Amino acid sequence: MVKNHLGDKNFRVYAAKADNKFVGWISLVFMPKISWTDKGFVYVDELWVQEDYRNRGIATALMAKADEYKNETDARGVRLYVNINNPVAKGLYTKCGYGYEGTAEFMEK
Repeated sequence: MVKNHLGDKNFRVYAAKADNKFVGWISLVFMPKISWTDKGFVYVDELWVQEDYRNRGIATALMAKADEYKNETDARGVRLYVNINNPVAKGLYTKCGYGYEGTAEFMEK
């Protein structure tokens, strides 16, 4: 069975286009919470901009989509994970208003 994840109401993908081609994207997931006191969070799953198009404001514009989606879903906030060895991404997220909130380790199976 093939599932069309693009049709999922809690999943969004926004693409950036320049020079008549797609040069970047951001994928976002809204994770509602089951408690009465927490509305849930929008998570930035992936952000990417083609190398030749970096430093042109494209990533910042895509990150603004996360804020729009947060407002649309009435989420409590936007969360993301960034590799500690990626200072460029860390700089972008700081510029977009993100700060450090605790320490986490990424695990995958």
